[in-house]
Amino acid sequence: MLRIPARLGVLGMLLVSPLAAAEDTRARSEYILYCAGCHGFDGAALPLGRIPALKDSMADFLRVPDGRAYLVQVPGVNNSGMNNEQIARVVNWSLRKFDEPRLPQDFVPYSASEVASYRADRPVDIGSRRRLLLQRLAELGVVRN
Repeated sequence: MLRIPARLGVLGMLLVSPLAAAEDTRARSEYILYCAGCHGFDGAALPLGRIPALKDSMADFLRVPDGRAYLVQVPGVNNSGMNNEQIARVVNWSLRKFDEPRLPQDFVPYSASEVASYRADRPVDIGSRRRLLLQRLAELGVVRN
C-alpha cells in the first residue's frame, strides 16, 4: 500500500513540473512585454531615476501593511493592460525571480481575485503611499538601495 502513494507523488511531480515551467515561461514573456521597458530585463531598472528597481527590493513591501496591495496598485502595473490573472502571474514571477531570498517564509502567491480587489481600491496619491511604505520599512530597519 505504501508504494501507490509514492508512485502517485512521483507521477504528480512529473505532470506538475512541465506545467510550472510553462507558467514560468508565460510570466517571463508577459514581464518582458509589459515591464522590462522600464524595469529592465534583470529588474534593476533603467537609469531614469524615477523607475524603482525590483531586484533585491520588491519583497520588502510584503513586510509592511498595505505593501502587498501597493505592488499591484502602482500605475505601471495597474494600467499596464494586463488582466488580473496576468498581473498575479507576473508579480508572483517577479518576486521569485528578482527577490526570492527575501520573500517572507509565509508568502502566499497572489491570486487573480486578490489582484482584482486591490485594483478596485487604488490610492488617490500613489506617491504618498510609497513614501509612507518606505518610511515604515525604514522604521523596521530595512535599508533600501
